[in-house]
Amino acid sequence: MLIVLTPTQNRIECSELVKMIWPMHAKVLDNNSIYSGKPCPEKRDLKPNVAFRAQLNDTAKGNIKTHKPEGLSVHRGEVRASKSPDQLRALAR
Repeated sequence: MLIVLTPTQNRIECSELVKMIWPMHAKVLDNNSIYSGKPCPEKRDLKPNVAFRAQLNDTAKGNIKTHKPEGLSVHRGEVRASKSPDQLRALAR
């Protein structure tokens, strides 16, 4: 998931993202690496149907208006707020 920390910060270009992801992909393909071969130490139960409140940018709004996704319905389950910019920066440490 890509996270934009502020409303004024633009997303990175696709080519820049590929450069960042390529080393991870190489580690996954390396048979001698435990990067992706080691199982998660604990089982995690996923919560189905959890929504996150977010502000849509103009591109997302345009896509929804243009494509009119079928099956888009009102969510009636749990709703969470995204982390603040400071909380997201703390995750990167």
